[in-house]
Amino acid sequence: MCFRWANDIIKRLTCFDYALIKIGVFAFTLMLAKLLPGILCLDWYWYGLVYALIAVYFIVKILGKK
Repeated sequence: MCFRWANDIIKRLTCFDYALIKIGVFAFTLMLAKLLPGILCLDWYWYGLVYALIAVYFIVKILGKK
C-alpha cells in the first residue's frame, strides 16, 4: 500500500524535481560532514567502495532483464 502510493508520486516527478532532490541530498551530506567530522576520517577507498557497490546495483537494475 505504502509503496504503491510512493510509486504514484514518483511517476509525477520531472527532471527538475530529480535535480532538486540531488541538490538537497548533497546539502544534507555537507551538513552531516560539518556536524560530524569523525565520518571524514575514513580512508578514501571506503567511500569509493560504497560508491562502487551502489553504482553496480543501479547498473544491474537498469541494464538487467525485466
